[in-house]
Amino acid sequence: MKKLFVVFLLLFLISFGATASEIKDLSKRIEDVYGVSVLPPQEKGWSVMQKGKTQLVLAKKGPTENSTYIAPITIFKLPKIRTEQQFLEYISKRKEAQQPKERFKVIQDNHEFILGGTNRIIKYHKIVEDKVATTKFGNKTMLMEIIGYTFQHPKNYSVGVDLGFSYRYHIGAEDKELSDKANAFLDQIKLVDLK
Repeated sequence: MKKLFVVFLLLFLISFGATASEIKDLSKRIEDVYGVSVLPPQEKGWSVMQKGKTQLVLAKKGPTENSTYIAPITIFKLPKIRTEQQFLEYISKRKEAQQPKERFKVIQDNHEFILGGTNRIIKYHKIVEDKVATTKFGNKTMLMEIIGYTFQHPKNYSVGVDLGFSYRYHIGAEDKELSDKANAFLDQIKLVDLK
């Protein structure tokens, strides 16, 4: 729940012009996060909203009123997991706790396991209605579409990694290129030694 709260707090701050550290050099990797090396999305306007050993949040204002792009990367501790089913159940419960039903109405929730050698990888694509944003910004419904991966770090299976790319928007202001933008960002992320 803390992760989602932070993301929506950042959305709120972006919507009202809060300052952040704008990324000037898009060719420079961000390597502050434990076990991950990130190249920012290759578009002007992205900022670092939060940076630490276990979380990086990049953000950009969207093209329409109150719309925002967020690219969060989170590292977390995993319990000992023996099967894909245990992994899926653990991650599902973790994500559900981060998205309280009183705030979010799930519209679409697709996930699939993809081959990753011996580590477990879930690819997800989710669309939720944000009921709080809807009240805050009037009667227009706001949706958030999230594309990402959750997996065990290949260097240490007790470390979980969540990589995401999301867009929050009013109905009718969808980004038809969201999947391409998300994949371009997510595909360039490198997993590095855990230091």
